Formats: sequence, C-alpha cells, structure tokens
Amino acid sequence: MEFTKKAHIILISVITALLLTTAAIITHFIRTNTTQIAFYQLTPEIQKAIEDQITKSLADKKSRVHFTTLSETKPLFEQNTKKYAVIFSYNSRSIIELNSKQIPVSIMQAFPTKIRYSVISNNKFYAMPVLLDHFGFSIYTSYQNMLNLAEPKSLTNLKQFLTDINTKASVPLAVCGADDTELFGFVSSYAQSMMTINEYFALCSELNKAQSTLSDLPYELKKVLDEIKSLQKIGLLFAKWTTLTQSQMEFLMKEHHMGSAVTSLSLHRTFPYVLNKYYNITMFPQEQKETAAIIAPEIVAVKMKNGNFINSILQNLSTPDSQKELSKNTMLAPAASTGESHDTLADDVRFWSAATPSGPVPSLKEASFITPDRVKLYADKIREYLK
Repeated sequence: MEFTKKAHIILISVITALLLTTAAIITHFIRTNTTQIAFYQLTPEIQKAIEDQITKSLADKKSRVHFTTLSETKPLFEQNTKKYAVIFSYNSRSIIELNSKQIPVSIMQAFPTKIRYSVISNNKFYAMPVLLDHFGFSIYTSYQNMLNLAEPKSLTNLKQFLTDINTKASVPLAVCGADDTELFGFVSSYAQSMMTINEYFALCSELNKAQSTLSDLPYELKKVLDEIKSLQKIGLLFAKWTTLTQSQMEFLMKEHHMGSAVTSLSLHRTFPYVLNKYYNITMFPQEQKETAAIIAPEIVAVKMKNGNFINSILQNLSTPDSQKELSKNTMLAPAASTGESHDTLADDVRFWSAATPSGPVPSLKEASFITPDRVKLYADKIREYLK
C-alpha cells in the first residue's frame, strides 16, 4: 500500500513536470513565432486603423502578431525597440537614429518621388510613409467671398490678407497655441516659408543642439518669432494665441470671429462639420518658392527586423486598398501614389506633398527633439518669448 502511494506521487510529479515543460516549450514557440509591432505617440484612432488593416491582411495566415503601445512620456532610446519587428510613429529625429533596416526599393516605388525622398538618410530608406498630416492655412470662406479676397501666396500677401479680412473678423488669424504640437506647427510653417530648405534644416539642427544642452532659443528661431510677434502687435494675430485652446477656437468659429487659422489636419478634423464646411484649407503661404516645402508630419513604419513576412506587412499597407481604408478611417492623407483619399482636402495634402519642390518635411518638434520633456520645455520658452 505504501509503495502504491509513493508510485502515485512519483507519477503525478512526472506528469506535472512534463506539463510544465510542454507549457514552457509552447510559450517559447509562441513568443519566437509572434511578430511584435509597436506604436509610439500615435492617437488611439490612428493606431486602431493601422492595427485593423494589418489584422485584416493576415486573416488567412497562421502567423501571429502582437501589438504594443509604447510609453509616450519616455524617449524611444529608453525603450527596448530592438525587440519589435516594426514601429509606427511620426517621422522624427528619434526615428532616424533607431538604426532601422532598409525598406525594400520595390515597396518604396508605391510612393511619389518627393514623399519617397523624405525618408532617406545615409542613402537608405529608413522608414516607409503610411499617412500624412499637415499644417495648413484655413480661411473662413464667408468673409473671403464677401471681400473677394484671393488666397495669400507669400508672407507679404498674408499680411495684406489679414489686414483686409480684419474688416469683418475680430480675430484675423488664430492658432491653438496651448497645444505644443499646434504651436510648433505654426512656428515651423512660418520658419519654413521665411527660409530656404537648407536654412530650415539648419535651424532644426541648432534647436536640437540647444535642447541637448538646455541652451536658450537659437538666434535664427528668434528672428522667426520676432516676425510672428509683429503680427500680434498690430492685431493681425490673436494676441493670446499661445494659450488658445481647441474649445476656445471652436467658440471663435461658432461666433464668426475668426477670419483664418493655422491648424493641423488632425485638429481640423475634430471640429464639427457644420463649422468646418465654411473653412477652406490651403498651403501655408510660401515666401521661398524655389525651395518651398510643406510642413506635413508623416506617420511612418520603421522596420527593425528583416524577413519576408515583415516585408509583406509593409507591402500590404502601401497598396491602394489599404491606403484607401487608412485614409477613410483616420481622415488623414494617404502617402502612396494611388489609393482613394478620405476627401478632397486629404487628396490635396498628398498632392502638395508630392508636387512641392522640397516635398513634405517635419515640424521643428519632430525634426529637433529627442525627449518629450524637452518639447514641453521649449514650447514654454517660445510662449515666454512671445509675451
């Protein structure tokens, strides 16, 4: 009897050990055969649209994909990026420094030349564009038509346009400067228009050096801010634009106070259609037309590991059907040459990005900063300078 009990205990122990070993093998197999995909500083809506499109493309495959949302308060270099096969984020200095794998030329041929060139560094495609955002000049068409005003095509035209529309609008120009992204978008648009493309990227580098050492705002940036401040002083730019919130801008729209605005496409999409339909978005006026660019932050896919399966995921996201779905679900502009846009505005953003001499470029926020805390610090420095 005692022997039987001991044998029973031994048998249970052996079975338990076998089960644990099997579970460990299965867990290891799942982990090593799961493609890890991460998202960094994207809105839940954009992340879901990309996840859904990837999942849809894998519906008839046995391969496993696991999605992770990275901490947006930590810089990318502090996160274990090497464990992921693909990372989706806005194109930025941090993305370039990830030492990603080359995107195959066969995939990149799906994109217009200027958009394709926007993701080249050290003679390689370090990322694949997926969607385009944009900082545009938004005009209240009721006042524009009433006064028979043409769209401003230069900074000189812009001042005259704001002077003219001020006869109807109590706020000729507004920006949601309480939001760091919108603040940098407006300042970047103004800087890019004032400067040649080489000067703009030189400013990005200077701002990067400043944030690395916590130095003051670069001299060239102060020159841009002085121009913006001059608009504030003569009442053509809302005096408190650096603290203007989204809800306050919506109020200005409802009450017909706002003649024009500079907003991201993302922000524009959040306002009710009953208000948006009266605003026409165009490119920000270009002073340096020969080297003109468009401030159009790109949502990109960064390939961190090689493999045919990973390439197939990226290839699918570049197809017309996928681009159509992504644009429809995010209301942003598709990046590929073909693929139906959400609407005329999204199609315009793609066209401007493809047709403008220097193509789409990131704002100072994406092009200059490595850590999220520095973005906030220097946004506040700009607000202080403009007081």
